[in-house]
Amino acid sequence: PFPLELQLGPYCSAQAPPESLSDLGSPGGGGARYELSGVVEHQGSLSGGHYTAFVRAGSSWYHMSDSHVSEADEEAVLGAQASLLFYVQV
Repeated sequence: PFPLELQLGPYCSAQAPPESLSDLGSPGGGGARYELSGVVEHQGSLSGGHYTAFVRAGSSWYHMSDSHVSEADEEAVLGAQASLLFYVQV
C-alpha cells in the first residue's frame, strides 16, 4: 500500500528521521507535505498489457483508460497495483 499523504519534513530539516517507512504517511514533521495526485497502473504481463491511471481533480478521483474516463472512489485508488505514483506539494 501507499499513503495518500507524505510528510517529508524529517528528511528536509534537522528534525529526527522517521523510525520506519510507514511513518512517512503519518502527520507531523512539518514543512514538506505532499498529497497523492496520480497513480499509474499496469494490467497484464511483462510481455504485454495495458496502462490505466487514477487522477485527482480537486477532491474527486477519476479512472482513465484510453478513451474512457469514469469517477473512482479513494478505495479503488488505494487498491491499485501502482507502477508509478505522483505527489504534489501542498
